[in-house]
Amino acid sequence: MKTKKSKLKGKRKSRASKGVGFGIGKLLWLVGGGILLFLIMLVALFYSGWQSTDKLNSIYASLPLPVAMVDSSQYLITSKQLLQDLNSVKRFYQSNNFASQGKRVDFSTKQGQLRLQVKKKDVLNKLIEDQIIVLLAQKKNISVTSQEVDKAVQDSLKKSGSSYQELILNLKSTYGWTLDDFKNKIVKNQLYTKKLFQWYEKNILTTKKYQQAQVIKKKIIQSQDGQDNFSDIAKKFSEGDSAKNDGNLDWMTEEQIIPEVLVGIQNLKKGDISDIIISPLGMHIVKVNDVRNIKGDKKNKKEYQLQQIFIRGISFIDWIQEMKKEIPVKIFTGKYKWDKNKGEIVFSNQQLQKQEEEIRRESEGDPSL
Repeated sequence: MKTKKSKLKGKRKSRASKGVGFGIGKLLWLVGGGILLFLIMLVALFYSGWQSTDKLNSIYASLPLPVAMVDSSQYLITSKQLLQDLNSVKRFYQSNNFASQGKRVDFSTKQGQLRLQVKKKDVLNKLIEDQIIVLLAQKKNISVTSQEVDKAVQDSLKKSGSSYQELILNLKSTYGWTLDDFKNKIVKNQLYTKKLFQWYEKNILTTKKYQQAQVIKKKIIQSQDGQDNFSDIAKKFSEGDSAKNDGNLDWMTEEQIIPEVLVGIQNLKKGDISDIIISPLGMHIVKVNDVRNIKGDKKNKKEYQLQQIFIRGISFIDWIQEMKKEIPVKIFTGKYKWDKNKGEIVFSNQQLQKQEEEIRRESEGDPSL
């Protein structure tokens, strides 16, 4: 039988245990509520368009907060994608010694922070454009397989004479990327663009502009001496700036020539005239006036002196731009808005828009813009 003293002691012990239990529960509730409040504030700041600090950006770079949506929820761009790609861009500019080339890249200054904001917007625009190209390609039943991506990487390495190990080290040091990052961010998008251009190239053959190019080509062939009259025809029919100079272009290395044009002329000899070449810019009929090897180049690269007739038409680039205007894009952060007429995102803040215009005008010598 318990005494009065022992009963009192038991009550005190019971109350103490209850008090301790209530204290832990309350503490956990407060901690959990504090974390939840912090997360809500974090998300609210992100979507308000507030300029984040580097520390907060590192948090946002690990969170899949939706930033933009292309056409449907299937094509979602997150803060993780945006900020990780921005960090890769920063790393690229910081890992290359542009100062030795007389160029400046410094994001630490007040002006540098503004340029970084512009670069961030450019990165987001590129992510949106990549998604639009994938969407357009898939609507044309165009797909890209992992095998095609692997082969494209292999072909690129073979052409450059590099190894997988060299590529992996270069990606890590320059961008902080893995090989899979490179495949998904660059190679896959390039293949989608290439295949979509091939589809576009086939469909442009039925347009009036292509028929116009055929008429011009026929005039060259039917002239008594087509090569001598190329200048006159270029002056009369070419729609490019080079028409003012009879279609003549300066000496150009292989790297300076549009890839599609280079493919169309690389087997031609001095004095030869190409077929109609379709590039992302339009249509070209090119005369090779001269070819020479670059002195001291171990790979025997060539320089070309060309003359062209350019027919503008609706270029692939213009077509993509028009498609961008028709595809619905939603922006979730208050910092940007989608400009349907331009087919790109712009700053919501008009002052930032003006500052961007100014720094782009004054960006000579700054490779980051």
